[in-house]
Amino acid sequence: MTFKNLTAISVTVLSVGRHLRSGALIKVTRRNILCLATFGILLTIPANAQSDFPRVEIFGGYSLLHPRLPGNLGSSASESAFLRSTGESVLGNVPGWGASATVNLTRMFGVTGDFGGNYKNADTIQGVSVNASGNVHTFLFGPTVTMRNKRVSPFVHALFGIGRVGASAEGSRFTYNETGFAASIGGGVDIALRRHIAFRAVEVDYFPYRHADGKASTFNNIRWRSGIVIH
Repeated sequence: MTFKNLTAISVTVLSVGRHLRSGALIKVTRRNILCLATFGILLTIPANAQSDFPRVEIFGGYSLLHPRLPGNLGSSASESAFLRSTGESVLGNVPGWGASATVNLTRMFGVTGDFGGNYKNADTIQGVSVNASGNVHTFLFGPTVTMRNKRVSPFVHALFGIGRVGASAEGSRFTYNETGFAASIGGGVDIALRRHIAFRAVEVDYFPYRHADGKASTFNNIRWRSGIVIH
């Protein structure tokens, strides 16, 4: 029995005794006492349940996005292939940040809200000065399943929501903004460091983004993350 259990039961017993001494209760039967004692014990149940697994987990860390552009960017197959190879070469890996909050409903199952941003700057493209920048921000929600262990806890998730892509060139002379469907399907591994702190050694997700700006296009990206989890 924990300290919280003892405290709750003691408060209940003292309350009954105080009412008996003051005469505030007209009649205190065994049934009254039993009900009050039962209520005091029930108050300790949430505390016991919470100690079995964290109710809330907060993640924050580094993100690396590897874009894979769609094959229908141009008006012809050859133009699309050129734009795709050029775009992927210029973008490379796009660094950024990631954050999420998971509310665990059971030891294994939780609901996650996930947020992130990735950013890239390019001064030149194939020798031409462009002074360009691009970014993507995502807002995703969905279920997370965790195989919880004392030291290492692997997890998988399927998150869905929206993504916001922005780009500009030559300062702000040319700008582009688009909102579309985004998802994050994958998982990772958390390693416990201390009682309320864990290290997310790796998180790898299939990270598609789809928009319909004139014609539907799907970016089949891959995203890596690593950082700290507090619970």
